[in-house]
Amino acid sequence: LGIYAAVNHHAESERLSFAQAVALFTTGSASLAHEEKEKGRIAEGFLADLVVMPGTTDGSNIHEQPVLVTIKRGRVVHTNSQ
Repeated sequence: LGIYAAVNHHAESERLSFAQAVALFTTGSASLAHEEKEKGRIAEGFLADLVVMPGTTDGSNIHEQPVLVTIKRGRVVHTNSQ
């Protein structure tokens, strides 16, 4: 919902692009927590906490998309076989 809110902010001048919003909630949050050497990217050696959702190109409907897979600490903890 944070990505959705950033992309669809009520003040158009405050809206972020989808790429900017994703970066804010991934690399940006890892950097703010001083954890950029272990979190914030999908890369070998990084902690894998992520969700897989159907494709979205602009984030405008991300809040309506189902979560297909949830991965926590590198392990699949949820799957949705829609």
